[in-house]
Amino acid sequence: MDLKYTVRYSPRSTEKDIDFRRVILEIAFSHPRRLSRPTRKRKAVQRLHETLKEEKFKKAKIVPHSTIVEKLLEGYKKGRKKGWRRRDTGRAITKKRKKTPKEKLTKEQEQLFYEDWKELVAIKETTAKLTGETYRSRHRNKNGKFKKSQKMVDVGTFKYLRFAWGVGKMFASRLQKKRAEAVQQFLVGHFVQKIAPLPNITTAGPQATIITDLELAKRHFTPKRCFIDNQIRCTRRECFDSLDMKEISRLKKEFEAIWDTYTADIKDLWAQFSKSKIAMQPHIAGQLVDALLKDPTLSWNQLAEAINDWCSAATIQRFITSHSSYNTYAERLLPKLSNAQRKKHVAFAKRVRSLSGQKKGKFLWIHYDEKWFWGYVARHAKMCAELGIMRQQKSAYHRNHINKIMAICIAGFAFEDTPDNGGIGVKLGFTRAQAAKIAKRTQREFSGISKAGKRQFKGKILRRPGDPYMVDVPVTGSNDGTADNPKFSLIRWFNELIFSNIAKLVDGPNAPFQGYTPVIQGDNAGPHIEGTFMKRMQEYCNERGWLWEPQAPQMPHLNVNDLAIFPAMSKWHSYKVRQRTKNVASKDLTWECANQVWQEFPESKIAKAFVLAWRLTATIIKKGGDNSFLGTKEMHRGISSDFHETINGLKPK
Repeated sequence: MDLKYTVRYSPRSTEKDIDFRRVILEIAFSHPRRLSRPTRKRKAVQRLHETLKEEKFKKAKIVPHSTIVEKLLEGYKKGRKKGWRRRDTGRAITKKRKKTPKEKLTKEQEQLFYEDWKELVAIKETTAKLTGETYRSRHRNKNGKFKKSQKMVDVGTFKYLRFAWGVGKMFASRLQKKRAEAVQQFLVGHFVQKIAPLPNITTAGPQATIITDLELAKRHFTPKRCFIDNQIRCTRRECFDSLDMKEISRLKKEFEAIWDTYTADIKDLWAQFSKSKIAMQPHIAGQLVDALLKDPTLSWNQLAEAINDWCSAATIQRFITSHSSYNTYAERLLPKLSNAQRKKHVAFAKRVRSLSGQKKGKFLWIHYDEKWFWGYVARHAKMCAELGIMRQQKSAYHRNHINKIMAICIAGFAFEDTPDNGGIGVKLGFTRAQAAKIAKRTQREFSGISKAGKRQFKGKILRRPGDPYMVDVPVTGSNDGTADNPKFSLIRWFNELIFSNIAKLVDGPNAPFQGYTPVIQGDNAGPHIEGTFMKRMQEYCNERGWLWEPQAPQMPHLNVNDLAIFPAMSKWHSYKVRQRTKNVASKDLTWECANQVWQEFPESKIAKAFVLAWRLTATIIKKGGDNSFLGTKEMHRGISSDFHETINGLKPK
């Protein structure tokens, strides 16, 4: 017999003419328990190499490194329903409830959709310029026939983007038209709530730059120029020494010599880089606008980084500042309003416009509020060493050592039918928030600093134990405090001073405003909405036919004190204090200057403040309670052009 066998780690061999007696048959012992169970068939895990992943993306006509396309592809793979992108952004913006495709997009969602759409446009157009193929064309095979459509859907299309956002075909064009209508508000001196548009770019005139002129960009971004600019940029990052114009010109000559030594292959790479920069030119202006919308405080260098140093910071500065509407503004924090507060603002503004539900007649509109006056306020100062005007330094132990006093101001405006008919400004009261306190020990005047650097009080005696003296105290609604801890009660202030002053103006045969109905308005500060205070004031006004109208919360722009009177008094008070002392003013001096400012404050300015508040109520209603107009040109309501100032009020022109 012949036997063919293979020995491990040896070549296969065949042995012939073997005697059968050399062959031993051995049956292996098997037990039922040792029977192996059938192996389970497992599904093979599909693992794609990076190159295969790129091929897969190519089949789906997708740029693999695009953020928006990756998101769309992920949503498609998960089989998400129509409007999934809108719902995701809705949860990111507000967690109140889910958004459905039938609802309109919010302003934030419109901005996010526009960014996705613009990014997809940039991908398609850039790909078309680099490859010469348009994203609208259907590709043919070698025989000239159309290729068979891929099984995987092309998620990198505008159709699927609209599906993901749950919008119609014309939504993107309408949104772009909306941005075009706001072109006049591009980069104005305040934040625009509408979506800021792309600027109207023109290439005529000396203001044309590579950002606005495509032909100029083509002449600028040559392969050689791109190489030299890149090398200079790398040199600046590696070398921390500043480079002047001579150094830059020397480096340019060196890099030009290096460029001449390069082969055609290397120059072809820079030629592709040049094409990519030219392809990005139509989108640079939009990227700059988006960067400034996200952060309007970016410097020119930071804007250059935002567009990956596509051009220099000086070019960006020339482009943006060339627009006639370019301006800068000081940022400010506005009171944050909830939907309920906006509704209250609109309701209160409508009540003011309706004259508190009264028929047209004679009214005395009254506003009251409190303000801190400081013994020192830092201002911009002037210096000139050549004229001997040197920098002046002022010092204090701590900012808590800067003296301050609280004053309560109440002013009024008498008018007939409507404030647009003009009227008379009235000063009703200006009081320091003080109360009496009983001294427990002898107090002397300040006598100077000791050698050890401590403050000494060895002057004349100011008060002895048991003597009453006035101290600055916090303001409350109805609490007078105790002898050791007194407080300033608004109820006592109104009962003993303000109500009597109002009665002298409107009651009696010789009253200057006889027959006028007082309408008293205050903000929602803690003491103003205290239960006991509100109840007493309401009862007193109802007994006399007066009106007590607390304004809506977070609404300082409809109180004339916060709106115009206090800002004007603050600047004037600072001037008065600096005329009296060069250091931090004492509390008494601070109050004397504040009281002097109030006595000299013209009634016509008070009248203008009330007319401004009246006209702002129409703006509040128009804005739906939003306060975005604060600090903008919408605050100017043409009062100076509509009225003549008199000694104590306003007269229509």
